[in-house]
Amino acid sequence: MIQFPASVPSTRITSDDIINYWLSLLGATSYGEIFNLHAIVVDKNKENYPKRTCQPLAIELADMFSAAIDSGKTGYEINKDRIKEIRKIVGSTYPDFLMKKPSYQSQSILGTLYRRAVDFKQMNSNSSEDHGTNSSKTSYTQADEGNFRFYVKVRTALNVDSYVIHQELHSVFGTNVPSKLIIEEWSDYYKKKNSTTRGSMESSILKSVEDIDEAHSLCNTSLQSSTTTTMCSDTNE
Repeated sequence: MIQFPASVPSTRITSDDIINYWLSLLGATSYGEIFNLHAIVVDKNKENYPKRTCQPLAIELADMFSAAIDSGKTGYEINKDRIKEIRKIVGSTYPDFLMKKPSYQSQSILGTLYRRAVDFKQMNSNSSEDHGTNSSKTSYTQADEGNFRFYVKVRTALNVDSYVIHQELHSVFGTNVPSKLIIEEWSDYYKKKNSTTRGSMESSILKSVEDIDEAHSLCNTSLQSSTTTTMCSDTNE
């Protein structure tokens, strides 16, 4: 936990002081800006780290975001100059899956999923309109449950929380994804399965990283497949 020494104000705090403090926050760097910058740093991986989230810049921004969340209680102030310095390093273009402009085509699995989802939506827009209220269910089955499960498997092996996994999929597919409860059940299943697997944590993580290539391949065909894989398919793994 980050600790900041308490300071004693030279004069008594008034209501105007409180108002001015909150007004000053209107022009402050937002949490969202830090989040988006962190996404750029991780996606571009300019520091060429095998594990993108372990880049010093990524860790620095994660710490900054964590401290900024508690700024109302701690008085922490975001270093705007440092934000500008990092932007000079990684640029101001966003990975396309963030759906912000200007953007570039992300080569990560999120970028692949996002573009496939956009293509799928465009190719099936008329079909979705015809199905009306049943469009979400139809799109979900055509997206192939098996590939959703494989994505959850890979992300769980990399110690990504089930809530974050659901948000990642939701940002790409919208409502046409399994519910948070289902994602959590799948994630818990793979956690238990991984805990019984022999071998060191390092070898397990390396295998999971290799699996991402397979996930890319599966995602390339997932939205063209109409075959639905049920949850019991894991009994054959």
